[in-house]
Amino acid sequence: MQIKSIYVILIIVVMLLVFGFTSLNNLSNLDPTVKFGNVEFTLPDNYYKKDTTDSGNVVITDGDKEITILRYDDKNVKNHIQKYEDYVKSKNQTIKLKDFKAGGMQVYKSTINENSKVIHYWFVKNGKTYSIYTSNADKNTGDIILNMIKSCKAN
Repeated sequence: MQIKSIYVILIIVVMLLVFGFTSLNNLSNLDPTVKFGNVEFTLPDNYYKKDTTDSGNVVITDGDKEITILRYDDKNVKNHIQKYEDYVKSKNQTIKLKDFKAGGMQVYKSTINENSKVIHYWFVKNGKTYSIYTSNADKNTGDIILNMIKSCKAN
């Protein structure tokens, strides 16, 4: 009888340890910011950093949608936009480009065709060009990305 009690207590302790480590690991994914180069973005609600790609891009997700952040080591934003426009046109697609101010920065937004779910935003912060894009945008994605851009600060 006493040995059974020890086994039950031991099993409960092991389960609590496993649960504790799992919970702690999940909390580490809930950091509300992501540092990228010399800037920091506040993540949207329910988003977390999923990955850093081999090319150094940061991917965030809410488990459904993915948003990718790229950084270029120069501030020639128009050159990067032009390269993207050339690429899109080479695929016989139409691109729409708008520019506006957000968070005190000049921001450029591109969309492809009318029904495309691909959107890109470009801006310059601390002498570097950043691009934030997704290929599965919905009606809320533009606001989500704009809030990220407005939250961007030097770290």
